Amino acid sequence: MKKIVLIFILFLFGSDAYAQINIGTNQEEVLKELGSADAVVYDGQYKETWIYDSIKYKNCEFGADKNLTVIIKFDNNKVINFSYHN
Repeated sequence: MKKIVLIFILFLFGSDAYAQINIGTNQEEVLKELGSADAVVYDGQYKETWIYDSIKYKNCEFGADKNLTVIIKFDNNKVINFSYHN
């Protein structure tokens, strides 16, 4: 299985933070890295999805802070998919 890595450069509480979320990462590790989700939803197959609505990150191209929405889907407490957009 191809390993997919999601890397965030975050600027939380006025300092740089680095979080790495992989396919297969467990929920406890995601919680430790990103904190509590802004919303938790379940699909028709009872898979849990965590939504982080406003993760701040530094836009390296322009040097400005931007917000990122991150959606992480779990099955059996492990990351199976994720997406993000700003």
